Amino acid sequence: MFDAYKVDRAALWAAMDAAGVRYALVEFSGGNDEGWADRIELDGKECTDYESALYELLARLPHERYYSFAGDFEVHGSVMVDRVAMTVRRSSDMATPYHHAKSSVKKFGGYVGDYIAIHEWIDGSKAYMGDFRHRALRHHAQGIFECAARFGDADGCIVNKNGTKVYVRLIAEQHIIEDCGYIPTLEDWFKHIQPQPWMNSPRKLSQED
Repeated sequence: MFDAYKVDRAALWAAMDAAGVRYALVEFSGGNDEGWADRIELDGKECTDYESALYELLARLPHERYYSFAGDFEVHGSVMVDRVAMTVRRSSDMATPYHHAKSSVKKFGGYVGDYIAIHEWIDGSKAYMGDFRHRALRHHAQGIFECAARFGDADGCIVNKNGTKVYVRLIAEQHIIEDCGYIPTLEDWFKHIQPQPWMNSPRKLSQED
């Protein structure tokens, strides 16, 4: 079974830093106790340096096994390595900024680098809350407007590698819909906060007698 804690993370981070890589995607297949990497992408580009230390480390990532409908042990799937968030996850786990950026490429054209900063900003709250509750900070309509103001030009757009202008609002909407199923409002998040006494315990202002 896939176990991220078996991964030599220190060696993996060092190899990624040396190669200047932020994201790695390992697609694999196999059977029984044997598995192999079919394809490894580094920041959205296929890695063909099969002798590199980074490739060897990524190719050794554990694989999760499960039964096929035929009843045979099979291995296939993918593992995402995120150097920015310092995580190693199966593709079935929460989507990373890299996954969202690849989705943007499919939807709007260009390449991963056109969109990654936007998706990293939207998911930046993961640094403070490790589960899906982090989305309350930017995964909503107000977050979309903030994102457009931060990354867009005067028209609220970016220009991707293909020379196409893309509204940042649409990129942010794509991300949030992929995570939440729709675009919530701030009220949708706030109304589920359980009030606590400390949230409304005013004290005398320091400048008051």
